Amino acid sequence: LLQLMAEKITPDDLDDFTIDLSYELARYIQRVAGVLLTNSPALCSRDGAQRAGCATAAYALTTAGVSPAASPLLTAHDLFVAVKTAEKFHNTRLHNLITTWGNRVPLIEYFSETADPSIPTRATGVPNTESGHCGKLRSILLYAADNHVEKPWVVVVDDDTKMNVSRLASLLSLYDPTDPIFLGERYAYALGGRGYSYITGGGGMVFSRAAINEYRASGCRCPQDSSPDDMLLGLCFYHNNWHIIHNTGFHQAVPATYHPTLLAERNVISFHKCIKANDCDHPSLVV
Repeated sequence: LLQLMAEKITPDDLDDFTIDLSYELARYIQRVAGVLLTNSPALCSRDGAQRAGCATAAYALTTAGVSPAASPLLTAHDLFVAVKTAEKFHNTRLHNLITTWGNRVPLIEYFSETADPSIPTRATGVPNTESGHCGKLRSILLYAADNHVEKPWVVVVDDDTKMNVSRLASLLSLYDPTDPIFLGERYAYALGGRGYSYITGGGGMVFSRAAINEYRASGCRCPQDSSPDDMLLGLCFYHNNWHIIHNTGFHQAVPATYHPTLLAERNVISFHKCIKANDCDHPSLVV
């Protein structure tokens, strides 16, 4: 099969966007070689170490066994969380976020085109756009570069994201915030040519303090306020050779989009498109 694929594959065969790599690879092999994916019960998930007949077992990336002296365990108090919102969502999406998990985050701010002291929201100085939001994200990152500098990690989420911030902080204990790190659910664009990876915004974008500082110094800008924020940011990180790290705990959609077995294997950190308060209720994500 490998020989056949090596002979047949060309850059023109590849999709412009890479979103779900394992699915897209299986679909491509079926289309090009006519070979279907074969399920094997010996390739086991997280509980494979306890089950008979398993040749493999999957383990979540956690801080278990990590020495606190070597890698101090972080908490939600080590994060600055910034929420992107718009005035039209202050009483709906943003209200749901605040009441479900936002009000339990030690340091969280809400960024909108309008300052609303009743919430409160902070005005970005950038008009709201119907898509893209590059200008708004850039305003937030520049604000984060000059504020709350004692926090080693900055997290940017949408107003329809649901996140377990404590679980995220535990994961970040494994990384060095003095490295320029950009972490979340990684997508890719045009990998068949001169393409690049980027972190899709819905599940949350995580920046080390070094990444925030490097971004400010880089001069990376938005062609328009409505340019795609996640893709332009990914391009900036690509050109500067900074780390773009994928983690399966971040999710761009609601829990019903994913197979229950898949979620059971993951250390779930976030879901997205949580328009109503209970849209993202799921046993895998308790906030």
